Amino acid sequence: MASDSPSHPYCQMINHASRPMQNMSPAQAIAEAWKRETPESQRQWRMADVRAREQYVSPPRWTVAKKAVVAKM
Repeated sequence: MASDSPSHPYCQMINHASRPMQNMSPAQAIAEAWKRETPESQRQWRMADVRAREQYVSPPRWTVAKKAVVAKM
């Protein structure tokens, strides 16, 4: 069958996409992926980063619950 052969364009696309580039560092791979993101997607990632930073870096805001006043008879 012709579609089962490795020369089929779809198979070549899958094989190429699943093979990492040999000479690219993880930082370079991240930089390349960032370049492919849309401006809207980059904005969303930046906002998510800000929210995560606020959640995990900012000091916790402790709230003290007020004790209920109980009247004795």
